[in-house]
Amino acid sequence: MTQPSETMVQAGNLRWCLRIAGRGDPILCPHGIPVTGAIWERVLGPMASFGQVIAPDLPGMVGLGFVATGMAPKKPRQFP
Repeated sequence: MTQPSETMVQAGNLRWCLRIAGRGDPILCPHGIPVTGAIWERVLGPMASFGQVIAPDLPGMVGLGFVATGMAPKKPRQFP
């Protein structure tokens, strides 16, 4: 089983944290709100036999994207 690695990438003004495992065709694993790409960590290794599995931390969830550019909200939104 392939162990996932964590890396930071720059896309325009945003910095993204990616968890990546495997090689081959990309398999994107987006997360929902209010979680991060860490939600996929237990399955990244097993899924890596099918291709390159990528689980990003989407901007605003951990702050890596928006905080790096000063676009983060001043306080978190409250959801009902």
